[in-house]
Amino acid sequence: MKFKRAVLFDVDGVLVDVHDLLRPFYEACDEMGLPRISEDSFYGRLVGHRPVEKIQELLQIDQKTAEKLYHKFREKYKSRASGIRVLPHAREVVRLLHEKGLGVGIVTTKSRDTALSVLDSQGFWYDVLVSASDVSSIKPSPEPLLKAAESLGVRSEDCIMVGDHPYDMLAAKRAGMIPVGVLTGVGRREDLEKAGAKIIIPNLSQLPKILEELGWTTRTK
Repeated sequence: MKFKRAVLFDVDGVLVDVHDLLRPFYEACDEMGLPRISEDSFYGRLVGHRPVEKIQELLQIDQKTAEKLYHKFREKYKSRASGIRVLPHAREVVRLLHEKGLGVGIVTTKSRDTALSVLDSQGFWYDVLVSASDVSSIKPSPEPLLKAAESLGVRSEDCIMVGDHPYDMLAAKRAGMIPVGVLTGVGRREDLEKAGAKIIIPNLSQLPKILEELGWTTRTK
């Protein structure tokens, strides 16, 4: 496939509610008799990172136990996929971009099977999915963003990356893309700005206006 321009999206905190991650994680901890980390640590230090490594660090457990906990958490989360809360305007905006002829990419630190369970059960349209399973380095490395752009046939400078995490902004900046922060997830405005966000919007309803200002509203495929 080949597009002239594309918009890449993170998943948690951008398309779906990031707060739906916590309950299955706590349930997995409880079943294994492991302590619950604080909500602040979960969202601030675990979400958006390599999960097994961070679980080891935060819970002070060995790798095998961390892998077992992550697997249990992931299975619990996937079993809830059809009930995950989609953020306001997310499906409509993604569909609109497709109708405008823009490439739509999903770039996530989720594993591929977990990402597919959420995206497909919630009816999201996308042209390309790049997950943690598909790359050697996750965000803030530019690798997954560059892989998505290559698959879409788009130059980096003709891509927007929409994310809620500072790592999304750093990855976009390093990839030579336009970093757009959205305030519906874990990232605070000041942290997104510090990480390189060129534009910050309160939610995805504002994205079409941003595209219009950039001159991206006509069909570009």
